[in-house]
Amino acid sequence: EGGLTADATLACRAAALGRAHVIRFSGLTDFVHVRDVAAAFAAASGTPLEGAETLAITGEPATAETFAAEVRRAVPGARIAVEGPRLPISPDLDRNALRARFPA
Repeated sequence: EGGLTADATLACRAAALGRAHVIRFSGLTDFVHVRDVAAAFAAASGTPLEGAETLAITGEPATAETFAAEVRRAVPGARIAVEGPRLPISPDLDRNALRARFPA
């Protein structure tokens, strides 16, 4: 919980505890729920593999600013701010490859 992208999770915790928090990145990224990550790993762990594949677990694209606004909407009085550079990653990764390989 110390990396830059952990700030979204830490912002939720801070809002719940009545503390201020600054999300240290801005702009578009994707948000993945822990249940989706767990389901992807569970599906992959029970599947025989041939060779090596690289698949991205992606979530819903949104800006850090929109995320912070949603936290403030959900928790009135939450003191969540966004400051910092845009993340140097693409939020527009292919969502279909993982779903095709490991259907729900």
